[in-house]
Amino acid sequence: MQVVLGGVDLEKDEVYDQVIPVENAIMHELHRESPFALHNDIAMLQLKLTDKPYCAKETRFVKTACQPQRPFDNGTECVISGWGVTETRKYHRHCELHTAEHHIII
Repeated sequence: MQVVLGGVDLEKDEVYDQVIPVENAIMHELHRESPFALHNDIAMLQLKLTDKPYCAKETRFVKTACQPQRPFDNGTECVISGWGVTETRKYHRHCELHTAEHHIII
């Protein structure tokens, strides 16, 4: 498995793309493998170190995030992003990156 950092369109090789292998993936405990999975389709990915001591080069398109020192409070605002399926029964992956504001639910 690998991730693309800095890219916004999966159909194009973009100048700022950084393709990085995944070292470890922790899937949501209720995730079920399915092309139509819209619920619990989230994971925390540990990336391989490719730009030591970091996993990625920081640019204006890429910012790294460290694991928090303490758990976030329930209801903390966050931003999620991805290219995945957004509607039930319509298997159509988006080529352009989508983002949404969300609240952490513990």
